This record gives sequence, structure tokens and C-alpha cells, in this order.
Amino acid sequence: MANKRVRMIGFFLKGPNLWKVALMMFFFMQTAEAMMRFMPKDILVSRSEYIVVGKVQAVSDSRKTILWRGTKASVIRNELLVIESIKGSLSSGKTFFLDTLKFDGWMEDNVELPPVNSEVLLFLERDEKGNLKPVNGIQGVWKIDSDGKPRYGTMKEIRKIVKKQASKLEKSCSSKAFTTLLDAAEMQTQAGHYKEALETYRKVYAICSTKDIEEQMAWLMGEIGDDKNNKNGKVK
Repeated sequence: MANKRVRMIGFFLKGPNLWKVALMMFFFMQTAEAMMRFMPKDILVSRSEYIVVGKVQAVSDSRKTILWRGTKASVIRNELLVIESIKGSLSSGKTFFLDTLKFDGWMEDNVELPPVNSEVLLFLERDEKGNLKPVNGIQGVWKIDSDGKPRYGTMKEIRKIVKKQASKLEKSCSSKAFTTLLDAAEMQTQAGHYKEALETYRKVYAICSTKDIEEQMAWLMGEIGDDKNNKNGKVK
């Protein structure tokens, strides 16, 4: 499809007409629209719960199939070993699993891992079921070449971003505004004022975005949603 667009663009460029230039821009916009939008590296790092260098240990067919973009795909189970942990709690030497999809033909933006015994830099988060997945699809998978360098950047650059963000988070999480709001949220939770506590925790999270606070907010939302007798934010 892309080659066809390129040939058509070449045809229209033969004349200086303005409408031809406009049409060429339209083709480029359509091509770009079909491609995944890559986020800046600092956002990629921030979104990642875990950043690790992993080594592909084994690849197996899970014998499960799903429909993705209207096309049937086989679910492939990838077993990886953590070689280095750059961010998060996946420690070195730990094994983890990552599912990818395999199609009969080529599929645009489909996540693929390198062969067994290859190393890869992964930017990971968890889905709604708690399973690991690459952040922003293919952007979260940086294959490492034989020279030890990732395809899309450097280890030094990623470590620098992680360190900078961790330092900023540490300052935010020790601020007076954070501790004051956190104390208030905990008191509201203990008193059973779950709605008020949730709103306060949202303010806390805006200052210091940690996994513990995120989990507490999720628990409060569950309590508010599950209790049918909840009135004025207090469960009776």
C-alpha cells in the first residue's frame, strides 16, 4: 500500500500545480494516520511501570486464538529472563512472561520479540487483567543488536531519564502538601467517608503518582461502586 502511494506521489509531482502538492500532502497524512503514534521518550519512561533488559528464553504456542483488528491471530507465549532492571520491581534473574500475537500474514504495528537467546529492552505496564504488555505497543520493544546497543536510543539516555523522574518524584512525595493531603485521605478512609477520601487521594496522586496510591484509589472506587447503601460518601 505504501509503495503504491509513493508511485502516485511521484506521478503528481511532475507538474508544478498547487493542487498536486496538496494531494501529495493528503497521501502522506493518510499514511501517517495508519501508523502508530510514537510518544516522547520521557513520556514512554514515565508510563512504564517496569523497564528491563530481558533475554528471550523460550517461545511457545499457547494454542489460544483471538480476533485483533478483525483478523484471527494465535497467542504466542514468550518467556524472558531479566538481565537488568532499570525501573520497577522486576529484579535481575527473575523470569516473566509476555504474550504476543502471530498472524498468517504481515500485520502493521504488531509487537514481535526477537528470537530465542536474543536480548531486548522492554518498557512494560500491566493491562486490566494484570498481565504485562509493552507500553504503546511496538514502541515499548527495543531490540538490542549484537553490539549491545538498542535500536532506538541508548541505555545511558534511558537511565538518565529514569533517574531524573525518580528524583522529581521523591521531592514531590516528601512535600508538605503531599503529607497533609495524605493524612486527610487516610482519616477520611478510616471514618468511612469513601467518596471524600477518593477525591482527596486524587489530589495526592496528582502530587505524587505512586503504585500504592493508585491501588488505594482503585480499592475506594470498588467500595463505592459495590455498596448500594452508600449515602453522602459514608458507608453505613
